[in-house]
Amino acid sequence: MILMRRIIPLSFILAILVAGCKKEYITTKPVPEDKIPSGVIEINKFIHDNMDYYYLWNKQMPELDYTKQPNSFKYFDTLLYKPTDRWSFITDDYEALINSYQGIEVSMGHSFSLFWKDETHTEIIGIIEFVYPNSPAAEAGLKRGDIFSAIDGMELNADNYNYLLNEASYTLTIAEFSGDVLTPVKEVDLTARQITENPILRYDTLKIDGATIGYMVYKNFLANYNDSLTSAFTWLKNAGVTEMILDLRYNNGGYITAMQHLSSILAPIQQVENKSVIIEDQYNENLTQYYTQEGVSMKTFFKNAGTNLGLSTLYILTGQNTASASEALIIGLAPYMNVVTIGGQTHGKYTGALVISDPEKKHNWAIQPIVSKYANSVGYTDFPDGLTPTIAGEDDLFHKLGSPKEGLMALALEQITGTAAVAVTKSLKLRFGSHLKSYDSNRPRKDIPLLKDTL
Repeated sequence: MILMRRIIPLSFILAILVAGCKKEYITTKPVPEDKIPSGVIEINKFIHDNMDYYYLWNKQMPELDYTKQPNSFKYFDTLLYKPTDRWSFITDDYEALINSYQGIEVSMGHSFSLFWKDETHTEIIGIIEFVYPNSPAAEAGLKRGDIFSAIDGMELNADNYNYLLNEASYTLTIAEFSGDVLTPVKEVDLTARQITENPILRYDTLKIDGATIGYMVYKNFLANYNDSLTSAFTWLKNAGVTEMILDLRYNNGGYITAMQHLSSILAPIQQVENKSVIIEDQYNENLTQYYTQEGVSMKTFFKNAGTNLGLSTLYILTGQNTASASEALIIGLAPYMNVVTIGGQTHGKYTGALVISDPEKKHNWAIQPIVSKYANSVGYTDFPDGLTPTIAGEDDLFHKLGSPKEGLMALALEQITGTAAVAVTKSLKLRFGSHLKSYDSNRPRKDIPLLKDTL
């Protein structure tokens, strides 16, 4: 999510670098063309005009008569350049979307991964990845590593998990292993409410073999937390940090200005002082011409962020949810310093988006189309399969984030200290069936009728 640094005509917009995922749309009965409501046609026109002007792949859009499209969600979907574009989406609740980009969510406050219970691929279990403080999940005592085997008394499977997890309240059945048998031990009631999700989940230092190592879990690139980033890294610097582990395994993107801010804290100070290029955006003909005429740079540069760690090497923990602004930070820093990535393959989102709403507030719809793709200072872009980690590793959900015994953390510490990683919990891949997917901080999706993520 990038707070807009450029002024563009036509609509109110926010520019963002955030990951998306495939959606299933609510289906409706066919509506005769002569009975399509005028309000639907108005929304369709809003979609058409803005996609035609801003969309990165506007030349590839099909020519459809928007006055004859009875479902605005489906109409938007038909315009997308698939399968390349996996991220553009539409919502009929603009305020909820914007709140989410400020860290304000109606949420239970827990993020989790889903796994097949075994290789028969029938039942599904969930494991908590992290819990936001002061959330319903935290108040219920949930923590990283907790396993749930049922919701509202129903065991999860491929047919029911989506709608069960989209409820505004439910009861989780928490289970534990007794030997090799997963046994229910208690039930936890959860109801979503509005909470503020601070993206700085944790930061601390570890002192190992005389080295002071900094660690931070950063969940989203939210621009309104830039001052908090400066304060946290000033604390780390004053603590004598000489090595830094940045945990982005659950960070699926955010504002370019937040990416710029964090990159400027972590980059070599000479590159900050030189205001070197982090990334450069590439747009369609309309926006390229507009920015050129207005004399607006399409590059993002390092800047003074209020503090700098003076690093030459940075260790970054990654996974399948490491996306967009996280990936921009990785490739943006790579030409200037040694960036060691540890964990899983990243998501593969080399594009940026805009949130576009109606400037006259006639309706509450908004679209978030892809409008750009980014490259680093040496031209590296287009990585649809993600970024391959320097050192492959598996997320270890049964140790606390930041613990020296946690799998990815142990691998990072091994690189820093030269001491072999501490043995970690038995692989999730061996204990359970294959990984199904991760949910990014559980919240009911009924506010955005792009309801269900596909497998």
